[in-house]
Amino acid sequence: MTAETRWLERLERLHPLLSRRPDSDRAARQAERDYDNDAVTRAGIVAVIIVGALGLWLAFQLIGQSRLDDCLLAHRYGCDRLLQ
Repeated sequence: MTAETRWLERLERLHPLLSRRPDSDRAARQAERDYDNDAVTRAGIVAVIIVGALGLWLAFQLIGQSRLDDCLLAHRYGCDRLLQ
């Protein structure tokens, strides 16, 4: 028995999922489907939407602040209407 096979046997004893083989192609496909969790996918989509919405909100806030700064630096009157 080589050192590599002893190492693999020890690893299989430590982690039982490594030693269990699927009985057929159907079992392998089922295991793959079980691994692909739809809840994680939905959570990822929700996270992307939230980050996108926050990014848009921040961009509009920065645009408004920039317009106000430009108005004030140009010494114009009526810059307070930009705050609305």
